[in-house]
Amino acid sequence: MPTLIITEASLYPPGLRRLLESTPGAGNGLNKWVIRAATALQGYASYDKAYSLLLARTIDAGRPKHEAQREVRRALDRVSSFSGTVTPSAPRIEPDGFAIDRIVIHGNDGASAYERLLKSSSIRVQPEMDKRRTAQILRGLFPGNPFLVFGFGDRVHDCKRLYEWIAKERPYAWEFIVPCEQKARTGSTAEGKESTHALSNCGERRYLVAEFDFPKDRWDEHGIDRLNGQSALILALAKSYPPVMVVDSKGKSLHAWFNVEGKTEPDISAMFTDFLRLGACPTTLTKSQFVRMPDGTRSQDKGRGTRQSLLFLDRRLGL
Repeated sequence: MPTLIITEASLYPPGLRRLLESTPGAGNGLNKWVIRAATALQGYASYDKAYSLLLARTIDAGRPKHEAQREVRRALDRVSSFSGTVTPSAPRIEPDGFAIDRIVIHGNDGASAYERLLKSSSIRVQPEMDKRRTAQILRGLFPGNPFLVFGFGDRVHDCKRLYEWIAKERPYAWEFIVPCEQKARTGSTAEGKESTHALSNCGERRYLVAEFDFPKDRWDEHGIDRLNGQSALILALAKSYPPVMVVDSKGKSLHAWFNVEGKTEPDISAMFTDFLRLGACPTTLTKSQFVRMPDGTRSQDKGRGTRQSLLFLDRRLGL
């Protein structure tokens, strides 16, 4: 990989420079790196500078230009202050590679962790039913009739009350959801712009989501694929933090939802630290961060139009 050349390098702390110089190749965690780099660049670069820098690095890493453009824009628009919201600081915790590999290897010793995750669901979700369960699940996740933000693709999003979504839309056709009730239909961004996707409009946190995304060949030498690896990590977390739902993005990641209603921010930070130690993406600490719609529809990449399957549901959702 070419050495990074930054004319304003003195403005960047050493840790940020090391991160920017450590771009992995395509297929080896590049998407996760783009998200981390976009988050780290907050306060050090404008949108245009960050976009140019990350785009050049992503193309150099082997990503086709049109895919790199979409990937970088998505990272800057969805996970950072470049979108006009302020991202809370995630704990600075590096993944514990030894613990991750130990959990994954032992978690698949003699049995598939993915199959164990499916069997542990108290509501049967596999094989998939013909009818989508999205509306039913949303009613269980968000009692009452709160405002919820849905998203699709890179830039399409809207906010409506739950019953309006169910009556007038097809919730399963959407790709993303903010796992937090909204205060109103719109809110103000940090730049004072009215938006249906603003951090300032998020209410009390109800769910914390752990998103796992590892290179597809991370555990190849042990005969363990990415789904089984991530499933083992979710099952390990479940010993301390029982999940309410697990969604397959049908791309690279699994999204595990955990109920944190009533927990203090220090408790949530400690919980998220455990997620980070096992390699979870740091961006989902942000209340306004989009995550995969349960039983929704993927719009991007090779999985376009694919059903975002449910792998686990807790009966306590009342479904």
